Amino acid sequence: MPPKDWRETCPFQSSGPGLALRQGLRPGRFARIKLELRAGSIFHCHKTTTTDDDDDEGETYAGPGSKLCAGALAYQDKLGVSSNYVRVAERLDAMTATREENRR
Repeated sequence: MPPKDWRETCPFQSSGPGLALRQGLRPGRFARIKLELRAGSIFHCHKTTTTDDDDDEGETYAGPGSKLCAGALAYQDKLGVSSNYVRVAERLDAMTATREENRR
């Protein structure tokens, strides 16, 4: 389950803190994320990733507790695209509750 405030701070939001976060990304980063999502990749929630202290570029990485980004899942769902991860989860009936919650 994503953090409670994901809707406010998710970079897939079109206003508020999420939009500000998106605008703070390096040029072209969000366009690249959307391109990869359209190709069926996954994207992790920024609230559940970690940063490598040795990385000067501030890249974030998915760790053992990372969750998929609900905004990215909604974006893919809207486009009719899904990743292999989501298709397997659907077959295992693990995504049903997540999708229903995201649609609220």
